[in-house]
Amino acid sequence: MSTIAAEWIQEGRQEGRQEGLQEGRQEECLALMTRLLRRKFGIHPELGPLLVQLHTVPVEKLEDLAEAMFDWADVSELTEWLRVHGAKA
Repeated sequence: MSTIAAEWIQEGRQEGRQEGLQEGRQEECLALMTRLLRRKFGIHPELGPLLVQLHTVPVEKLEDLAEAMFDWADVSELTEWLRVHGAKA
């Protein structure tokens, strides 16, 4: 195997590893936010569809959401947050 091919394979592995780590981070953040929002708002008819929308939110924004939700009193504030932050329905 040539040095170029070996480097290309190594770069591919590294890139795949990074993508896997990012996906894992996203999944864990989504799971945590789902649990926290369900605990905060309980069983609420609006919450289910809003949780689905969270899957379109980048992990960095989910981290912002984790801080913002502590100031909320009603699930409508999550609706507004998702609207402002561009989550897709």
